[in-house]
Formats: sequence, C-alpha cells, structure tokens
Amino acid sequence: MVEGPDPIEFTVDAYNFDEESPTRGVVEVRAPRGWHVVEGRRELRIDPMGRARFTCQLWPAGDALGGRQSNFGDVSVELDVFPRVGAIVVIHRGDEEFSPEAGMLFKDDIINYLPLEDIAVTAGLIAGRLIEAGKKLP
Repeated sequence: MVEGPDPIEFTVDAYNFDEESPTRGVVEVRAPRGWHVVEGRRELRIDPMGRARFTCQLWPAGDALGGRQSNFGDVSVELDVFPRVGAIVVIHRGDEEFSPEAGMLFKDDIINYLPLEDIAVTAGLIAGRLIEAGKKLP
C-alpha cells in the first residue's frame, strides 16, 4: 500500500425508474483533474424500480512519489526529481479524434544541471516509477 493521505470514499447510486423492465449498462466515475479513481467502472443490472449502489475511492494523483497537483493537460503532477531539478508529468486522456498520450516537462535551465543524455534517462526513470507506484494503488 502506498503511504500518504487516506483516500476519499464515496457511494454511487444508479436507479431504474422503469416499472416493468430491468436495465443493464455501465457506470463510469471519472476523477477531477489531479485525482485517480479506484474501482470507478461497473457493469450493472438493475431491476424495475430498483437501485444499484457501489463504492469508489478517490486518491490524489502523484502522492506516491511526493508529487503535487499541477494544471496542465487532463491530469498532471509536479515532482521534485533532484535539488534544482523538477518535472511535470502531463497526461491527455484522448478522445475520438486523438489517442491518449503523456509527456514530461522540465524547466529550460535543466541543461545547466544535467546533460541531454541524463535528461532522457531521468524521464525514463520517472515514467517507470510512476508505473510501479500505480500498480501499488488499491
């Protein structure tokens, strides 16, 4: 389990107001910018005049690596990589026209602290650590 703040738990209710037919469908909870939803997608079958209820958890993104929410793309997190060297990981979810993508931003003065090859290696290490941290989320 990742150390850090506790998740915010919330309940989602879905209703079927049809008096005769059951309904089926998918309910997906999406997180606001800078947050991650755990168990936010459910396939449901609801009886006539019935209700389905499930619980989700909302986690601050980037907390696993000591990151802070940033305001780029759909989701972004700012990380302190080394003293005087920070990075912002930016994620665009994508849509019907564009596929999802991620990028990494560094301040322009990073070349005063690291050679270009080390910047590329650093970006790869950050991506790997974020992937590993994501696997540890509940």
